[in-house]
Amino acid sequence: MHKNAIELKSVSKYYKLYESPRDRLKEALDPRDKSYHKKFFAVKNVDLCIPKGEIIGILGVNGSGKSTLLKLIAHVLTPSSGDIQVNGRISALLELGAGFNPNFTGLENVHFYGSIMGLSRGEVEEKLDGILSFADIGEFVNQPLKTYSSGMKARLGFAIATEVDSEILIIDEVLAVGDAAFKRKCFARIEYLLGEGKTVLIVSHNKNSIASLCTRGIVLHKGSLVVDGDVNKTIREYEVLINQDAYIKAKNEDSEIPCVSDNETPSGREAVKHKHDYDPALLPESKKLGHAKIKLNKLLMVDNVGFEVNILKTGQKYNLQFWFTFFDDFVDLTLAIRFKTIEGYVLAWNGFPRKRGETFNVKKNEEKNIELQFDCSLLDGVYAVDVAIQSVGQSDIVIHLGYRDALMFKINKTDDNQFGHCHMNLVGARED
Repeated sequence: MHKNAIELKSVSKYYKLYESPRDRLKEALDPRDKSYHKKFFAVKNVDLCIPKGEIIGILGVNGSGKSTLLKLIAHVLTPSSGDIQVNGRISALLELGAGFNPNFTGLENVHFYGSIMGLSRGEVEEKLDGILSFADIGEFVNQPLKTYSSGMKARLGFAIATEVDSEILIIDEVLAVGDAAFKRKCFARIEYLLGEGKTVLIVSHNKNSIASLCTRGIVLHKGSLVVDGDVNKTIREYEVLINQDAYIKAKNEDSEIPCVSDNETPSGREAVKHKHDYDPALLPESKKLGHAKIKLNKLLMVDNVGFEVNILKTGQKYNLQFWFTFFDDFVDLTLAIRFKTIEGYVLAWNGFPRKRGETFNVKKNEEKNIELQFDCSLLDGVYAVDVAIQSVGQSDIVIHLGYRDALMFKINKTDDNQFGHCHMNLVGARED
């Protein structure tokens, strides 16, 4: 049994660059095998070992070799030198529409992609409901792929890749498209795969996504692996790299390697779509325990006059209202609430009762309404709320029921002088 999912030893991939088509022809016909080309190394002498169950973020400016590295691992490209060992089935989203036929319908492409992955028609049929439910593209599933928007292609591709029973998932910038609700859905699916012990490789320019999902990061620069380690350290060194004077000078001399924009936080411009008639996905902790004898009947965000809202303003007060039914006796319960960004980065934990050490008890068939008020200090962006009912024991916490993404809301931009996720109320005390 291999403990590593992926192993690369001295892997390089180069392309032959000719000054003119004539040089290409001369090289092909030269009886002395004289070389008329220059070698361009997209990936150069990379050593990399990825244990099973690890989620790795891959950073680097455009042209650094990230996509080439993923294609080598996925066996889409053959290395010029070196050795690649992959232990497990790979599911890869390398680019929008990759592996699809534009003239096939969405449904036909599901079967087509599944056959490429080595699945039988029966295996695809078993997973079809889950794929179509996750993609949520409605009647377009029977339309040709060439009529799809980029977001719809991403939905279908991500749904297929993550429903296939593969050990390794490769994602190349696919999470950059789609509306806010779908992005959060994708991040939640990746979090679930992490809990299932899958190996995931993610390429993204969005440092927030890398920081929230990954525990390890690597940085590629001009085809070489220059940083490998803790994800936060990796991000810091990546930021230093792209701002070095020497690199900026090189960038100005070579227009094919543009700098990365720092405007990477969720814009909040996408409409938040939220329905109250759906059953949110169980948190991984709860799924392991099975369904508890507790039901979340309704969860609402309301403003100070009692109207349900999902577009909030910084500095205003709002209420979270919960309605639960308990089908058994429970003691020492708490309600835990987690606020997070669209990428899954946890901003705050809170709950009921508010005081540390306090709990509540319920009787069988009891219905309970819990209402919590909070001051919204979040800045513009799209956010999600996780909810869990748990028992607090002497040494551990038992989660009876948990909902991921039970509620989504957005904050409209209210102050051009503040950036980030949270409002800081700073008051000038003195000016010299």
